[in-house]
Amino acid sequence: MSSSSSHNPGPRERGRINPDKYEKATGARIRYHWRIRIRTAAHMDSWLRECFGSLHIAHEEGGTSIIWGDLVDLPQVYGVILQMRDSHIELLSLRTERVTDDRQRGDRTSG
Repeated sequence: MSSSSSHNPGPRERGRINPDKYEKATGARIRYHWRIRIRTAAHMDSWLRECFGSLHIAHEEGGTSIIWGDLVDLPQVYGVILQMRDSHIELLSLRTERVTDDRQRGDRTSG
């Protein structure tokens, strides 16, 4: 007897939802975006706002800056990190979070 049969868990695996299996099981697609928050060791110049597009920049007391906002996908997150590296910007902290976009679920209007 062969042991080639693999365990095929449902859409929820180890407490997390597997988007591909969720879509197959329910017919609904999970949409998400990435939220990023970066704290830098120096005040960011205003010209950098163009480099970071829709991200927000705020100066803090003590000479640090906070950059935050939402990005469409993971390559954009890496792009921001690489831009900061290439600009020799010293990071004090970096936080990313994948955020599920609930607006796509159950939005039906009656007519």
